Amino acid sequence: MVSSCARTPWLGISLSVLLLLGSSLRCDQSARGEGSVQKPGHKVMPRPVGRGEVPQRAKGRSQDKNDVPSWALYRGGPQRLGRSPWRLPRQVPKVRWRYVAGRSIAVQATLDAHGRVYLASLDGYVHALDAKGKRRWRARVGAEIFTSPQLTPWGLLVGGDDERLRLLSTKDGAQQWSVRAGPCNKLPGFGPDRVLCHVDSAPVSRGGVVYFAADALYALDVASGKVRWRKSLPGHAHGALALAGDTLIVATQGFAVLAFARDDGRLLWNHPVRGHCDTTPAIAGDRVYVGCDDAQLHALGLADGKPLWTLRTRRAVRSSPAVDKAGRVYFGSYDHRLRAVDRDGKLLWSLRTGGPVHASPLVDAHGTLVFGSQDDHLYGVDSESGRLLWRFLLGGDVDASPVAGPDGTLYVGADDGVLTALR
Repeated sequence: MVSSCARTPWLGISLSVLLLLGSSLRCDQSARGEGSVQKPGHKVMPRPVGRGEVPQRAKGRSQDKNDVPSWALYRGGPQRLGRSPWRLPRQVPKVRWRYVAGRSIAVQATLDAHGRVYLASLDGYVHALDAKGKRRWRARVGAEIFTSPQLTPWGLLVGGDDERLRLLSTKDGAQQWSVRAGPCNKLPGFGPDRVLCHVDSAPVSRGGVVYFAADALYALDVASGKVRWRKSLPGHAHGALALAGDTLIVATQGFAVLAFARDDGRLLWNHPVRGHCDTTPAIAGDRVYVGCDDAQLHALGLADGKPLWTLRTRRAVRSSPAVDKAGRVYFGSYDHRLRAVDRDGKLLWSLRTGGPVHASPLVDAHGTLVFGSQDDHLYGVDSESGRLLWRFLLGGDVDASPVAGPDGTLYVGADDGVLTALR
């Protein structure tokens, strides 16, 4: 279902030929709406910092400290609850604009307080758009990006499969510093499991310190990139870190969910599971919810990691849970279903889609839930009853989680490399 426009980068035509042909090779904007399709020249980035080197210090904050983003963190906050502070649509939304990024968009976009949008695509580019979907800048990271960009007062944090976490300026995408994880063990195969040091876990920051996970758990000074401490993990971390109070929670592909102290990284507890955990934990009150490849959603005690209950599905759970204010938990599974359970693990309802549900759901305080499926659709559901409200066909698998703006606009990427704004 990918258009010829989205497949253009694979045609093998050199950049110089494309520049000579000019507009004759441009994609038809009418097929994609109002999104940008221009091809700006590559920006020369500062030399990355290698292992053992001191990162170049950021020259200044690229965003005013008081400019608080409306959705600066992946899953809407450090606890990763997947709650939208804005009302989600209960009727079929209409397209406001589309932006063609290039290759697949596998991660949630990020919004700031002015409606500007930041997104990453698998071709290694970070894109900054204005509120109307027009490109402000585009910066090449040089590796596949499986993590959502993270806004901070100092700039935009972006991880990549070149084993690096970078701080980019929100003004023009210029690199402020780069830190490399590792050293790492090389494994056979391809994708996120191949190298343990891939920075696929969305970072979280507090008090001028940024925390991220790859082969290990790291604490950095966000202004300079200097490493404060590093703690080993039993396996690669693909999902984002969750933070509540002074406790960091990380799920790993090493068959374990772990808790660490934020100040010094000491291990608080380690809960073993029977499969890889590629999802982001959600912390709601005194509980941690996390899905794993053992086909289960796990509920653990935040204080000690003790298991409270599990809910079994028929396939792997790679959809990070959302938790509403009433304590209901929503999550998807590769068995094509989205499920809702109460705080005690009782199944409330399930909704079947036409494909695996990899994307994480988004829920508001007014009874509406939105999520995507690998059947190419975005779904709107009544969160209390599970009744289908609407569904919207996109141009490819919807593995990226949706995000909403203050005016109710939904932003969601798909495997066709297009970010769509709906309202």
